Amino acid sequence: MEKLGKNVEGREIPMGVRRVLLVTASFVPVFLADMQRARMLAASLPGVGCEVEVLTVSRGFYPEEAMDPDGARLEVYGVQVHEVEPEWERGFRLLGVGSVGWRAFWPVYREGIRLLESGRFDLVYISTAQFAFFCLGRLWNERTGIPYVLDVHDPWVKPRGAQVNTRHRWKHAVQMILAGPLEAYAFRRAAGVVAVSPEYLDRLKRRLGGMRCFEAGRARVIPFGVLPSDVELGRELASQRGSQWGSKGAVVVYTGAGGGIMALAFERICRAWAELRRHTSDCNVALKLYGTQGGWREGDPKLLEEIAVRHGLGDLVAEYPRRIGYVKTLELVAAADGLMVFGVEDPGYMPSKLFPYGWTGKPLLACLHADSEAAECFRRWPDLGQLLTFPGDGEGDVERVREFFGRVHSGRREERSWILEEHGSEAMARAHRELFEECVRGGAG
Repeated sequence: MEKLGKNVEGREIPMGVRRVLLVTASFVPVFLADMQRARMLAASLPGVGCEVEVLTVSRGFYPEEAMDPDGARLEVYGVQVHEVEPEWERGFRLLGVGSVGWRAFWPVYREGIRLLESGRFDLVYISTAQFAFFCLGRLWNERTGIPYVLDVHDPWVKPRGAQVNTRHRWKHAVQMILAGPLEAYAFRRAAGVVAVSPEYLDRLKRRLGGMRCFEAGRARVIPFGVLPSDVELGRELASQRGSQWGSKGAVVVYTGAGGGIMALAFERICRAWAELRRHTSDCNVALKLYGTQGGWREGDPKLLEEIAVRHGLGDLVAEYPRRIGYVKTLELVAAADGLMVFGVEDPGYMPSKLFPYGWTGKPLLACLHADSEAAECFRRWPDLGQLLTFPGDGEGDVERVREFFGRVHSGRREERSWILEEHGSEAMARAHRELFEECVRGGAG
């Protein structure tokens, strides 16, 4: 008799073993933000009845700085990984094409056909911010009939007036012209869609809503989850290596993207912090900002540190823009007395670090778009931390910053058991498994 389970609507669904080809544009030992979902799923899907193999690109596509020197600690054991090597690199350099998505398109397509025609896969799951790979799903489906699901971390078609975070503006303009037609092509035959925030999913439905992948049960919002072993590794390293900063004072840490895209959020925090400092010394906490600007070179501006200086906080804030490895990030987060999260002007943005930071139990201060799902998480679960929002007049910001620093000094920790229950890697894997069942049974759009 076929084993049955129930989906979110309470309907029974089959729970036989599913075989999934997980496609991503980077994997261990390359650590980029858009590979974390794939790594967590590779580790956790086997526990919910999915056999997984990974299709990705080799480290030869990336500069050395993209490698994590301690990445072997995060290897996913027991999962077969298929890597493709670069081809025609000289031609791409002559054409000025640096995107991994396009440089790897043909090798990944060819290897994908070889794997899918072996007959051992039920579904393809494409999880990456290299949007060109989304088109591979349709090409593979048209040749093999195997359904595919697309995982949306960031918007492919950017809202009008969105901030441009690249120096190559002409390339960005070309990408935006192509984005709409390519997005429609890729989603037309998708069997399902995952998005990290409801805003991203709503935008897709408005543009492409007639497609089958947006039907009930086939389109899900699944934020980035927490892999508990990552947090434990960070604690282990922090314990082994002792103090990171050679100071007995309290230290707050932020890791991740900074620069212009986070300037509005950080400016709001600094404004409240400076006002608070005029009235009390209890907020004299060191803030360390790490890995905020990829490609930073000595002599380049430190944009967030400059904002702090303008608000009279230069003696408390230090920015280290160069990229750091993911394992080092885990260690820094574990060693900190408090943590910060910044948001961007796009309300659809969902920080991948939000729930991993929250699971540490440390005091958390966030500045996020008021209409974002990330901000809603702080309203839904008040123990997550203190929330500042923009746009707005900043009323109440000073008191929230005061509360945050008070918790930092007290050493208070929150249990936050709900994080693993709702956003742990196992919960995330089960949500994906349920979606995969709907898509495999129903086929492509």
